Amino acid sequence: MIDSEFHGFGSGPGKVDWLRPGSLVEAARMAGEPGSAIVAGGCEIARGLRFGGVKFARLIALSDVDDVDRLVAHPKTGLSIGPLVRLDAIANHLWIAKRWAALHEAVEQVLPPQIRHTATVIGNLCCGRPDYDLMPALMALGAAARAVSPSGDDIRCNLDELYDGSGKFMLPRGTIVREIFVRPPSPDAGSAFRKIMVTDTPLSAAAYVGLNADASSIEQATLVLGGCLPAPVHISVAESSLRGAPARTASYEQAGRLAADGLRTSGVRLANLELWVRLAAVLARDTLEQAASRARSKHNPFDDAQSML
Repeated sequence: MIDSEFHGFGSGPGKVDWLRPGSLVEAARMAGEPGSAIVAGGCEIARGLRFGGVKFARLIALSDVDDVDRLVAHPKTGLSIGPLVRLDAIANHLWIAKRWAALHEAVEQVLPPQIRHTATVIGNLCCGRPDYDLMPALMALGAAARAVSPSGDDIRCNLDELYDGSGKFMLPRGTIVREIFVRPPSPDAGSAFRKIMVTDTPLSAAAYVGLNADASSIEQATLVLGGCLPAPVHISVAESSLRGAPARTASYEQAGRLAADGLRTSGVRLANLELWVRLAAVLARDTLEQAASRARSKHNPFDDAQSML
C-alpha cells in the first residue's frame, strides 16, 4: 500500500511514494520495478536524494515485514543477520565481539558513530561501496547470503558472489538479501579486522586463522584486502601459503609480502603506489597475527553455549 508522500527530495520538487509491503517477496516484486528502491536504514538513500544524485518514484520500507530485525549469535549454531539489523546491534553484542571479532571491529570503524544507530548490516553490504568495512570482514569469516528475487526465488550464495571484481552487484534487480549467515568458528580459531587511512583513502585487511590443537601450525586461513580496491578481494596466494605453515611471525610476514605483491599487480591506480604496497604488507601481517593470537585463547564453543543459557 502507499503510506505517505515525500516532497522536495532530489534536485527539485517531486513526489515519492512510500510503500510498506507485508512480506519480503512482495517487497522484492515492488523493488524490481523501475524507479524503486528498498529503504532499510536509509543512509544511502538519504545521501543520494540530498545531493540529487539519484531520484526515485517509490521507496519501499521493510518495517511491516516480520522478523527482518532478527539477530542470532550463538557459538554453536552460528551468526544470522536479518535485513533490518542495525550496526549498533552488532557493536553492542558480547558474543559477536568474542566469537566473530573481525565483524565487530569493522563495525567499530564506521564513522561518524551516530551512523551505527541508523545503518543496517545488509544495507551496508548491498550499496556496493568498496571503501565500506563490513564486506571484507564478513568475506574473511566465510559468510553466506540468502536472498529473495522479485519472482519469489530463493537464492543462496557465498558473500563473495554478491559482487564481481569491479564492484558490480550480481544479483537480479530488486533482489533482497534476507539473511547473512556466518558459521561458528572452530575452537582454535580467531579473526581480526584493521584499517589505515592515507589522506581520505582507506586500506583494510580482515583475517581468519584456525590453528591445530597444540597451536603449532595453521590449519585454516583467510585474508581479504579492501578499501582502496574496486571491490574487496581474497588474497588466495597468501591464504595457500599459510595453510600448513608454522604458526609464527615469519609465516604472517610472508603472507603480508604476498598481499603486497597482489596490491602492486592489481592494476589499482593510487598515488605513491609503493607506499601503499609497504602498508599492505604490514597491515596484512599484523591482522593475521591478531587473529592467530585470538585463536590461541582456545575458546570452547560448548562452554560459551552453556554460559548463554
